[in-house]
Amino acid sequence: MIDRYSVLHLAMLRVANKERDWLADAFLKNKGRHKGIKAVLLNEYPKLAVDIKYADIVWDELYREKFVTEEVFDRITESIGKYGTKKLTTPIAQEFIEFISIPK
Repeated sequence: MIDRYSVLHLAMLRVANKERDWLADAFLKNKGRHKGIKAVLLNEYPKLAVDIKYADIVWDELYREKFVTEEVFDRITESIGKYGTKKLTTPIAQEFIEFISIPK
């Protein structure tokens, strides 16, 4: 994974690993057509807006590899709103983040 993952993979894991109220953050950071987790990511990395389709692909890859818990990138699912403040990373992703020591 270290060889395959791009800087964007790591940045997205860093954002998803923050414990937050995703529903409230996504609502507050709504960027027009960008909603959900995508709106939160764009708020933290505004330059990503020029290549947002790549971010969709990366998120899908992280989900398929079971690094993030939410499949849907561009909206907030009921499960996020139901559980309030939480991380969107899985335990294996949290171990990976700790292993590679992504700076905060």
